[in-house]
Order: sequence, then C-alpha cells, then structure tokens
Amino acid sequence: MPPDASIASLADLPLWSIISLTLGGLALFLYGLELMTNGLKRLAGARLKSWLARLTTTRLRAVAAGALITGVVQSSSVTTVLVVGFVSAGVMTLSQAVGVIMGANIGTTITGQMIAFKVTEMALVPVVLGFVCHAAAPSPAWRQVGRLVLGMGLIFLGMQFMGEGAEPLSRSRAFMDLMANLRHPLPALMVGLVITALVQSSSATTGIVIVLASGGLITLETGVAIILGANVGTCVTAMLASIGRTREAVRTALIHVIFNLAGALIWVFMIRWLAALAALLSSDVARQIANAQTIFNVANTLLFIGFTGPLASLVRLLVPDRPVTDASRARYLDDILLLTPDMALDAAGRELARLGDVVMEMLRHARTAVVMGRPADLERLPRLDAQVDELHAAILDYLRQLATRDISQAQSSTLRELISASNDLEHMGDTVATLLHAAGRGRLESAITLSADTLSHIDRVIVRVMASVEDALAALATRDVARAEAVLASEAVVARLASECGTHLVRRLAAPDPDRLPHYLIETDIVDGWRRIHYFAGRLARLVLEPLNGDAGGQTPPEPVQAN
Repeated sequence: MPPDASIASLADLPLWSIISLTLGGLALFLYGLELMTNGLKRLAGARLKSWLARLTTTRLRAVAAGALITGVVQSSSVTTVLVVGFVSAGVMTLSQAVGVIMGANIGTTITGQMIAFKVTEMALVPVVLGFVCHAAAPSPAWRQVGRLVLGMGLIFLGMQFMGEGAEPLSRSRAFMDLMANLRHPLPALMVGLVITALVQSSSATTGIVIVLASGGLITLETGVAIILGANVGTCVTAMLASIGRTREAVRTALIHVIFNLAGALIWVFMIRWLAALAALLSSDVARQIANAQTIFNVANTLLFIGFTGPLASLVRLLVPDRPVTDASRARYLDDILLLTPDMALDAAGRELARLGDVVMEMLRHARTAVVMGRPADLERLPRLDAQVDELHAAILDYLRQLATRDISQAQSSTLRELISASNDLEHMGDTVATLLHAAGRGRLESAITLSADTLSHIDRVIVRVMASVEDALAALATRDVARAEAVLASEAVVARLASECGTHLVRRLAAPDPDRLPHYLIETDIVDGWRRIHYFAGRLARLVLEPLNGDAGGQTPPEPVQAN
C-alpha cells in the first residue's frame, strides 16, 4: 500500500459522525464537570468560608486556599468568579485575592491530571454507581457523593466520545495540514484562548488537547501552547463576572488577566524546554500534557508570589476609585455569592449592618430634630427613611433569591432571622418617619416649645432607647448574648422612665393653661414613638436569644402600652 493511501479528503470523512461525537462528547464533559463541581461544592458547604478565613492571612496561605478550593470545586473559573464576588462583597481584600487567584491556577491542574488516566473504557462504571448513589442515597450528603461520581463518569464518557469523533481526522490531509500550522506557538496559544473563552472552561480545553494529542493529531509542543492559551482564555469568565460590580472586583479580575497573560507570554518562548521536561517525567502523552500544565502553573506562582503587593498597586492605578454617589444602594449583595449560600448569608448580614447604621443615623437626628429642630431638620427624616426602605427591599429580594436554592435547614433558619431583623429595622425607620416626624411637624405648626424639664424627661427615655438599639444591633452582629439580655433587661427601665415622663406630663396638663392639651398630645406621641422603637430593639435581641424555628415574621407588631 502506498504511504499516503490512508489519507482521505474532508469529503470522504463521516463529517456528521465526527461533529456529533465531538460536540456530544464535549457537552457530556462540560455537564459532568458541572455535576462534579456542584457535588463537591455542596459537600464542602460552609467549609469554604472557614478555609478562606483561616488560609488567607498570608500570601502562601492564600495560594494554598486557592489551590485547595479549586481542587474541591474542580474549576479555576468558579474559584476566580467567587473571589470576584468575595472582594465585591468585602469578604476578602484585594491583596488576599491575588494569592487565591495564583493558587487557583495550581488547583485546576488536578483536573488535567485526573483526565490523563486511561479510564475512558470504564467510564460507564462511575456513571452507574453515581446514579444509584444519587437515586437511593439515605442522606443529602450521599446524594452529593452520587452527583460527584456521576459527574466524574460523564467526564470520562465525554472524553471517550470526543476521542472517537477525532479519530477519523487523522486520515484527513487538510486537517493534518491545519494542525501543522499550529506548530508555531502563538497561533496555538490563540486557539487555546478562543476555545476556552467560548466554552468557559480551561478543563474542557485540556480534555480536548489530551484527546487530540493521544490520537497523534497534534504534537506535545502544540498541546502545551494551546493549554497556555487556555490559561489566558479562562480570564474571560472573571472579567464578565466583574461587570457592574465594585472597583475592587474589577481590579481582582484584572489581576487574573495580568498574571495569566504574563505567565503565558513567558512560557511561550520556552515551550520546547517545557515539553522536554514533561516528556522526561512520563512516556504517556496525556500525562505529559497534564505534567506540563502543572509545571508552568506552579512555576508561575513561585515567580509572581513575591509581587502580590506591586500587582495590587498596579491595578489600583489602572482602575482608580470612583466617588460613592448613592448611599442607599446595596454594597455587598453580589449575585455571585448565591453560589455559596454561607457567603451569601454573610453578605446579607453585612448589608443588614449597613441598614442598622442608617437607622441609627435616623435616631440620632430625630433625637433633636423632633423636639426642637427646624423644618429643614425634620425633612431629613423622610429622606433617611427612603434609604432604609431601599436597603430593606434589596436585602429581602436577595434573600428571596437565596431561598429558592438548595440550602440547608441551618441556612434556612439564618435566612429567616435576617428577614425578621430587616423587617424590624424597617419598622423602626417607619416609626421615625411617621409618628415622630408627625409629632415634630405638629410642634412646629402649633409653635410649641417644650420646657427644659419636659425635654429632660423625654431625653432620658430617648437616650435609654438608643443605647438599647445599639446593643441589639451589636448583639445581632456578634451573637453577643450578654448584650441581647441587656436589651431585654432595659425594657423595665424604659417603662419606668416613660412612666415618670408620663406622670410629669399629666401634672403639667392639670395646670391652669388652656394651651396645655396640644402640648400634651404631641409630647406623649414623642414618648410613645420612642417606646415603640424600643419594642423593635427587643425583637432584635430575641433573635439572638431565641433563634427562629418557623417562618420569619414580617408583620408590624402590636403597639406598646402608651405612656401615662
């Protein structure tokens, strides 16, 4: 047989079979990767948060955290997108994020090492085992294990189909000529970049490269160049995730681009050496490609880890801060964090703290504006209440989205608690904007001036109520039982102070002054408004002492007993 007798033209190839097997295999690969990622991520659960807290205190620990988390979720794109969300939500600093991103590049090599094993002929075994485990699991944890194993089987099955689809291409002169053009590193790098940007998975690109190299369709050097491009292409996911988010989130995504692009450009001129080193470590081409990916990602991290500070400074220069123009806009409620419910709940808690700050600002302003302020002072209260309403609505909508996801019973309980706390703070704002604001307007319209003695009695009530609200907010943020108990203990104190104030007001009402009744009505409304605010502070404190087991309360509670 002549040497070229086996070479076929494209017209002679089973194109439909090639396309269906290749694309179908890629679809199975991506779906399997998603199943495995979700299974591992749900098994990890709250551990992701604790890992980040413990492992990002130093640069080396941050790198370890990135590698560990990516090894768990089997996707550097997921890790970097989460990091963008964490930085956007204020959970992580930019300097910490640099190390985690570097570690993510190391962690993603685990996928390449895994798919380099020759297990495609046994792909249906984990598919069957995973399905049975998922369908008949006695607990949610085992269902996630089944999802993980099923995903792994689909990855291997997808690899097998892609291999079968690519096999006829080895008989095509046109295809082999095209592959010959990729012997130059830069075109091969661009191919890897484009493929990864399209499929949003560097692991999928690695799988394709291993299939092509194992079938003799590309050389080891070409495969390494394509994977270098995949390292750059995976940055597209994080850049897309940063759109519309904080400046720190954009900087984080930009660091990912700079780090991966610089690393690829360094290695693209040393591909022959890298390929030779990988070939020394294994005779199997699939393992050689996986090893090359591991070598350059580890080497890049070791090279750049000393420059995390300069990298952070560079992106701050490239992406300067913008002035904050809308104080009522939510800062921490990033949709990315919904992928990790514990992080999303943390973000909602941080936003709730902001809501509490606005309410405290309302209370501090109302303390003087209602009893002695000018019209301009009073009109600030409705504006602050509008901020409270917007933040409250944003928190509830975010928690509503989280509630539709697969969350644990403990997470559901925390979610209901956050809803209840947000409602109570919103009720405080409404009390200031309606009852106290109306009392202040009535005072101005009737030209009423409160006596020094009356102001002293009312202010004692106000000071005690404001202290209780501060204690309740602190107790809710830190789970401080002592401060929560102090709020409940202060109920008797507030009742006594309100009673003393009421006695004083009744005594003044009995004075021979026909104008005393309008004074009395406004003064008692002020006291009742502050007592109502204290009631909501007590509800916040009870959330710490008596965590919700049922649905979150969203209705306005009954009015407290009026001062007398």
